Amino acid sequence: MKKIIPRTSKPEGKKIKNKYLLIFILFFSSAVLALEPAQILVIANSDVNESIELANYYCKARAVPAENILKIPLGIGLSEQMSRQRYDNVFAAAVRNELTQKRPPGQIKCLLTLYGVPLKVASAGAIKNSEQIIPKLTETLDAKNREFKIAIHRLSQLGRAEMADPNPPPEKFEDALKSLPEKTKQAEKRIQYLDNADERTKQLAQLSELSKRISSLANAISTLRAEIDKCKGIETSAAVDSELSMVLCGDYDLYRWQKNELQNLPSWMPAKTLMVCRLDSPSLEISKGLIDKAISAEKIGLAGNAYIDKRYLKISDNPVPYSYEYYDRCLSNLAEMLRRRTNLKVVVNSNESLFPVNSCKKTALYCGWYSVKKYIDAFEFIPGAVGFHIASFEAQDLRNASSSNWCPALLTHGITATIGPVDEPYLNSFPEPDKFFAELLDGKTLIEAFYRTSPFNSWQLILIGDPLYTLNIK
Repeated sequence: MKKIIPRTSKPEGKKIKNKYLLIFILFFSSAVLALEPAQILVIANSDVNESIELANYYCKARAVPAENILKIPLGIGLSEQMSRQRYDNVFAAAVRNELTQKRPPGQIKCLLTLYGVPLKVASAGAIKNSEQIIPKLTETLDAKNREFKIAIHRLSQLGRAEMADPNPPPEKFEDALKSLPEKTKQAEKRIQYLDNADERTKQLAQLSELSKRISSLANAISTLRAEIDKCKGIETSAAVDSELSMVLCGDYDLYRWQKNELQNLPSWMPAKTLMVCRLDSPSLEISKGLIDKAISAEKIGLAGNAYIDKRYLKISDNPVPYSYEYYDRCLSNLAEMLRRRTNLKVVVNSNESLFPVNSCKKTALYCGWYSVKKYIDAFEFIPGAVGFHIASFEAQDLRNASSSNWCPALLTHGITATIGPVDEPYLNSFPEPDKFFAELLDGKTLIEAFYRTSPFNSWQLILIGDPLYTLNIK
C-alpha cells in the first residue's frame, strides 16, 4: 500500500503566487487597455462652423490626433433630428467607410459626436408588404384577445358561485394583466370555501391549468402586438449616438432596442459595438466648458456634496427588477456606497417633492427623479460635477438654454456630464445609478462607465460630456 504523503506548503505557495500574478495581469490589462485619445474619432457637422471649431478645440485639449476628426455634411443649422434614410446613406455610411476602409480594424473604440450633429434618427417607417402582413397579424391578435378575456372571465367564476366576482374583466390588456394576481388569489380563496373536497381538488387543478393558459395567451398577445408595431415602424426611432454604437454590427432589428454587448464586458474582450459620447449643449461656449471643467477637475480633484433624490421612505427587501421601487433601491445603494467610499457629504431626499430651489450647494454628484421635463433649479454645480435625472424625454430641446428639460437645464446651470433620453426610453433602459457611479469611482472614464452599465443600444439614451473624463474625488 502506498503511503499518503501530506501536502507540503509549496503548492499552496505556488497557488498564492498565481493568485497575485492574476490580479497583477488583470490590473495591468485594465490600465493598458483604458481608452486613449488616439482611439477617439471626433465627428463634426461640416456645414456648421461651430461644430468644426469644437472638434479642433477638443483635439487640442485632449491630444487627439487632428486626423481623427471626421467631417460629414449634415445640413446647415442645429437640427435635432435626421431621417432614417439620411442617417443610413450619409451619416452611418461615412462613419463606416472611415472605420473599415481608411483605418486598421479596431483602431477606433470611441466615437464623439459634437454640437451641430443631429441627436435623433427618425422612425424607419412601415416595412415592405406591411399592408398584407398587418391584417393577418391583427386577425390572429383579435382571436387571442377574445380567448384571453374568456379565460379571465372563467377565472372569476371558479369557486363558490355566490362569491363569484361580479365585475367584468378590464377592457385594456395591460389593466387585465395588472389585476391578474389578485383575481387568481381570490379564485383560490373561493375554491377553498367549496364544501366538497373532491370538487376543491378538481377546481384547484383547473385553476393551475387556467393560469398557465392565461400566461401563454398573454405572451402571445404581447408578441403579436410587438410584431404589428414593428411592421408599422412604431418605436423604431433612436438617438443618433445609440444607433451609431452599432454602425459595425451589420443588419439588426430596429424595433425598440438591442442588448448592449459591452455591458459588464472586460475592456480587453473584442466587440463590434463602439462607445459613443457627445459634446453638446445649448451653446458652443457651454460645450467647450464641458472639456475645460473635466480637465480642471481631474487636476485639482472633486470635492463638495452628493445629492440623491429618492421617492420612497420604505422599500421592500426584494423589489421587482427594474420597477420604480427597484431604481429607488439603487439610489439608496448609491448613497450608502458614496458614504463608504468617498469623503463627499451625502444628502438624501426621500420625499416625493424634489430638492427645493437653491438648496443643493456645492453639488459634485447628483442622481434622482421624477419631474418629467420640469427642471428644478436646486443646484450649485462645481466644475467636474456629474449627474442625471431619471425621467423621459429629458435630452430633447438640447440646444435651448431656456428649456425646462433636465439635460439642457443641467448643462446651462453648470454640470460637466449627464445622461438623458431623446424620447420615451422606458425605465429599464437607464443605467442602475449605483453601478454607474461605482464604475466612475473605480477609475473608469466617463464613457467606459456608461457602456459598462447601460443595458441597450439602438435606443434613446445619450451620454453628454468628455468621454475621457475620469473622476478624481478628494
